[in-house]
Amino acid sequence: MRETEKILIWILLMFMGATMISAQTVNGNTDVASINEENERLEILLNTLTTRQKALSDTIKAQNSLLKNLDADIKKEEKALQKNQSKLDKSKIPALQKRQTELQASIDEMTPKIQELELQNHQLDKKLEEFNKRRQNLESVRNNVGKNLIDNYQGDLEKAFSKMDINNLYSIKSDCDRYKDDKNVKEFLKRVDKVISMKQAYDNAKNVVSQPFSKTNVNQALKSLPDNDMNSIQTEEMNAVRNELQGFEQGLNTFKELINALAKKRGTIFSKRDLDDELDIILNKDNLKGRINNQVMSVPYLKKKYNEYIKALQTAPTKQPTTEKEILAQ
Repeated sequence: MRETEKILIWILLMFMGATMISAQTVNGNTDVASINEENERLEILLNTLTTRQKALSDTIKAQNSLLKNLDADIKKEEKALQKNQSKLDKSKIPALQKRQTELQASIDEMTPKIQELELQNHQLDKKLEEFNKRRQNLESVRNNVGKNLIDNYQGDLEKAFSKMDINNLYSIKSDCDRYKDDKNVKEFLKRVDKVISMKQAYDNAKNVVSQPFSKTNVNQALKSLPDNDMNSIQTEEMNAVRNELQGFEQGLNTFKELINALAKKRGTIFSKRDLDDELDIILNKDNLKGRINNQVMSVPYLKKKYNEYIKALQTAPTKQPTTEKEILAQ
């Protein structure tokens, strides 16, 4: 065997040994990057070993074929020698015997090489089997990691939007991104992205109904709200904030109705008792009290400002509350 072939085989064996040692460090807690890196390294090695094995197999076939041809030549020469020995010129016998000796020497030289190649081929078969098992184990580890990841985070995606932390959702997405070559995790990632989008729409809507009224912002928030792919709790929350958005303008107008009615009475209100009497009359007219409860108190911003407004009036019945100016300006 040529020296370059021996060197190549030793390099392969050393590479296999190093790979097996490094592969033994992989476990259920291994980062997916390590698993993927190990898989890539195994793929390269398996391809190298497979190519080398095919080359050895081809060499063995060629050597065996040559060996058979040599053996056939020897037998042919022996038969010719036996058949024609009596007829041949004695001077040709040494040449035939020399040829037979040379053929046998070639066979004797080639036989151990073929045996060595067959031994190497057997060793490669065992290594290939070991690496295939190792690769299967790595796939199993990765699949288990992906399954555990989904199981651990599934509950976070089922929470009410008001209970979710957007930063936690981004953290979940980051963790899942490292395992996205797993088809199950890849599908789960789509769900994570969907929930992030819905959470953002919900948070934006809650922010809009907690700020002074803006028709543009209300309409944009309404358009962004999803109406499917949610569980019952999430659907209930989303419908609630949708109702707040849809009722914001009407609630604002109802609040203004109360403010304008009280403003007309400002010159006749001198005490908290006067205020209470006028409020009682105004709120009982045209079901204003019921409309305030249904339309004003159902919108966070309006509810907050209504409470501030009534408190300011009760504290200083003769003065115009700051909240009044703020609401009427919208």
